[in-house]
Parts: sequence; structure tokens; C-alpha cells
Amino acid sequence: MKYLILAALLPAAASPASAEGPAAALYSVKGGVQLKQPGGDWLPAPRAAELIPGSALRTARKASADVLYADGTMVRLNEDSEMELEDLRLSDDERSFSVKVLAGKFLFMAAKARHRFSRFAVRTPSAVCAVRGTDFAVIVGPEAAEIGLFDGALEVTAEGEPGILSPGQQATAAGGAVEISPRFTKVMDAERRRYEKLRSYVRKTREKLDKREDFLREHIGEREKKLDDFDRRREEKLGREKKGE
Repeated sequence: MKYLILAALLPAAASPASAEGPAAALYSVKGGVQLKQPGGDWLPAPRAAELIPGSALRTARKASADVLYADGTMVRLNEDSEMELEDLRLSDDERSFSVKVLAGKFLFMAAKARHRFSRFAVRTPSAVCAVRGTDFAVIVGPEAAEIGLFDGALEVTAEGEPGILSPGQQATAAGGAVEISPRFTKVMDAERRRYEKLRSYVRKTREKLDKREDFLREHIGEREKKLDDFDRRREEKLGREKKGE
């Protein structure tokens, strides 16, 4: 299978403190979302969960899911989408992420690289992107992948020479070639509007992440506790109803 590579290139900032807890997590879900952990089966996704290399997510119609990385990168899976996390390493000196997107629509809001070594690759069935502090959308169809760049710079590679995107441009990868358009299609412009609505949410989430070193683990724990409390209340209600029969 051919893969498109997307790469975003921005200067690195100072290295942050060591990441504590998970390198990435399923941050939120809406509607029918399934999670498959390595060696497991597809199961209904919990409200939040730690993700590891080999974790895969897929969304149903009218569903969405957010993946949050410990460096502040966020990925939004929109409906009828599927992705798999491949490489997932984060330390004081290194950020090495690789994501395989198989079908659907995705918004990537990558945090600026703050590590001496940084590699962030997004692979589709027809191309690959390498990322450092870049905001873009990927639409994966049966015949081609569409990539629209909203902010930063992005390198898109298929089988031939890489194509370089500037903000406002769109690449189409198909048949081993990358074609760059100076403007968005209507479909990609709709993704741009979706991205604009999401920016404030991502900024506020990153602020929370910066303030709490173990934010992701705490977030997962809080969601699990809420689910446990809900299950307990439901069991208590069922118990009262049985007593009243």
C-alpha cells in the first residue's frame, strides 16, 4: 500500500519539562466511537483512555473523537473516520509521533516542536506529512487524500518529489503524485471553518495542560470516576425499583 507523508517545518522552541503520565490520550468522545488496543478487539470507547502505540480509533456517523498528546497536539476525528497511532515517544529531548489515517476527515493542530529531535509523521494510503507546529486538515477517500493547510508549512510526499504547502493551499495525493492547488475546494473550506471554531477549545485545553504536569492522567481518572459514580447510581436505582415491586 502506498502512503502519503505530510511534514510541517517550524523552528523549535526551548525544551519543556519531561512529560509525565501518558504520551497521548483519548480526550473526549461524542456519539459512536470505538477503541481497539493492541492485540484486542474493537470495543465502545470510554470517555477517556490512555493511548499507546498500536491503539486505533474509529467513529460512526455523526460521531467525533479528540486525541490529546502530552505536548499539546490535538487531533479531531470527525464522523466515519479511522486512525491508528504508530510511533508515540515523548521525552525531554525527543518527540517522535506517527499516525496512520485510514479513512475519513481529520483536523490536526500540532504543537510547536520544543525538542532537540522532533519527528511527527501523518500517513495516509497515498501520501505522508511531517509536522512541527502546523494546523491542517486531512480528508482520506477511496482514491485520493486531500490535505489543506491552515497555518504553518507542510511537506507532502508521495512517490515522487515532495510538495510544499503554504497556508491557504491544498494538496491532492493520488496515484503516487501530489498536485497542489492555490485555494481550497468547498469541502476543504468547510473543514477550515470547523477548524476556526475549534481553535479556542484547543488553546484552553493547552493552558490546562501547561498548568498541571499530570493533566492527562488526572483527566482520565476524573472521567473514570464519573462513569463509576453513574454506574453506582444506576445500580442503586435498579435496586430500589426491585424492592418496590
